[in-house]
Amino acid sequence: MFRRLAFISILASIKAIASVDIGSDISGESKIGKSLLSKARKLENADDAEVDMSWIARYSIKFHSCHTIDAFGGEENGGQEEGQSPVGNKHLVHFQLCPTKSCSAGSSKKKNYCGDYVIELREFVESFAEFKEEEKEQECEAAMEACEYYNCNVDDDEACENKCLASKGFDYCIEDENEEEFDLAEYLECREAEFGNNNNNNALYYMGPYCSNSGSSIHLGVFTDSSCSIQAKSNVYETYNYGATLPYSKDSIVDNKCHSCMEVDDNDDANGNDQYYDAELIQLCEENYEQSAKCETNVADLDENTKNEFSCTYINSVIPAMENVHFTQGKSGAAATAFAWIFFFSTIGAAAFAYTLHQKVQRGAVKL
Repeated sequence: MFRRLAFISILASIKAIASVDIGSDISGESKIGKSLLSKARKLENADDAEVDMSWIARYSIKFHSCHTIDAFGGEENGGQEEGQSPVGNKHLVHFQLCPTKSCSAGSSKKKNYCGDYVIELREFVESFAEFKEEEKEQECEAAMEACEYYNCNVDDDEACENKCLASKGFDYCIEDENEEEFDLAEYLECREAEFGNNNNNNALYYMGPYCSNSGSSIHLGVFTDSSCSIQAKSNVYETYNYGATLPYSKDSIVDNKCHSCMEVDDNDDANGNDQYYDAELIQLCEENYEQSAKCETNVADLDENTKNEFSCTYINSVIPAMENVHFTQGKSGAAATAFAWIFFFSTIGAAAFAYTLHQKVQRGAVKL
């Protein structure tokens, strides 16, 4: 309490000094005035100071796991209908930043010096989808240029280019004008599906991302509630879409590969000693890092003063515990009953043992 009052008084003094004239009681040139003004500059610069993220250029980002917990009034449940519970699913993504030279797919052990971070699923998936789309465009552009240079002449039609792309494994680069492309961005958060409406034009189904039971992947699913908590039957999408399979219902929206955080510039010398100097970061790393909860205990490139460890307990203990509660709802009764019976019998046994000792003591007292 005393510290808080002292801090408030310092702020009040700083404000007063900033507005005083030469004839004021405390001069800005005085010893006290200079001391207080120096504190004011420190406080002012503290908010404006930018976090040094240059070290991230030497790291790669990768998806680690996905977690579902129960949240009151969470974003996924912000638009619940009247009468629905305000408690809904909250999806979180645990990702890592690992040294590029030692980064490997899958879960990393502490010896790999990875930092652990948690962010909302929607934020991570949105940035990851944009990253993959840019990566696809670059790959397709390079593949088309190669086909034009080695295979197809200027006079050849588009069929030559498509045949070349298919032969080199770039089928996904071939555009089909008759096929309507599925827009993943529309369903990165729970929203009304464009099928299955009844006569009153009220949506029966909703679509959105969710975590797999193992937490190792993220999929799109069809749900019967506006918070995307209750999954619909597995063949609902196929029924309303002429047998077509829902994109990302089998394949994961994200992968667990290592993606370098350093923006590649073709004009730079990648083998130079200064390749990380003033290196640009890809948005996938920069945006997710800025918005995430952080646990940087194992990051070797950060000293003890710059490591952010405020969320280590939340990441390593709180989230797993809350997720366990989410998945054991309605199933914990048997365990609770078992523990209750164990406690009951152990209590009876302890009481019987205490009674036996009491009887022995009483007999001994009588004999004496």
